[in-house]
Amino acid sequence: TSSTCVDVRMPGASLKDTAGGDFTGVDLSGADLTGARVENLARANLQGANLTRARLTHVDGADLTGAVLTDAEVRFASFAGAKMVRAKCAGVQMGVNVHDMVGNDLTEADFRGGRLWADLTLAKAVNAKFGKAWLRGSWVRTDLTGADLRAATLDGVDFTEAILKDADLTGATIKGSGVRAMLTGARME
Repeated sequence: TSSTCVDVRMPGASLKDTAGGDFTGVDLSGADLTGARVENLARANLQGANLTRARLTHVDGADLTGAVLTDAEVRFASFAGAKMVRAKCAGVQMGVNVHDMVGNDLTEADFRGGRLWADLTLAKAVNAKFGKAWLRGSWVRTDLTGADLRAATLDGVDFTEAILKDADLTGATIKGSGVRAMLTGARME
């Protein structure tokens, strides 16, 4: 069974599986979870939810379409199958266990100024924004068509067979990155 909690306001809440229940499959679309510590939102509907400064752990299969994760901390997190279309992740801190993002949809997501250490192999990040972000991990065969990577730091990012068609890498710093990528129309001034 699933529960519905549409337009809930819980700023600063601490929601853990042990204390606050299991939120698996819950509809929290439009919820305000500013600063919340949430341990399990697997398969939850988080469309348009405000997760600003939230600390997240498990969001496997969650729908984060249009969600706001500005300055959120999602270290050691599990994002397997999470949908992040148009998610606003500016300043987000994502890393280490986020290798579960293989094949995820990050179309038009905004990670500007954030830190993203993830395995985005086969991910779709068309028109995504990574300007001024620090990026690391495997981006093998990732579709970055039209992506904004201006002034990003690409620290060991493996772009093997990635599609960077019409991507903007102006001012990007590339350190030890795999360079076998499709760069048709990419800007690298």
